[in-house]
Amino acid sequence: MTKEKINYFLGDAIRPLRQAKGLTQEQLAENSKLNRTYMVDLETKNVNPSFYTIYKIAIGLGIPVEELVKRIADNTDIDRIFKEEPY
Repeated sequence: MTKEKINYFLGDAIRPLRQAKGLTQEQLAENSKLNRTYMVDLETKNVNPSFYTIYKIAIGLGIPVEELVKRIADNTDIDRIFKEEPY
């Protein structure tokens, strides 16, 4: 799986969660202790975040990290992608 595909899925998972919580990108960035421009880049799939960053975003959203990771997986056909592009 390419990192670009992972970034795409992450951005697609973060945006609706943030919007459902009524948060702006700036508020989520502040809650997550991240820079606002970095949050914009995450949602527009321009960065490759570490797991620690994903953890911080989950904290900022007020959800367990497992839920954020599950949402990323639920938004994809991850098994098919790994078969097409193994590591």
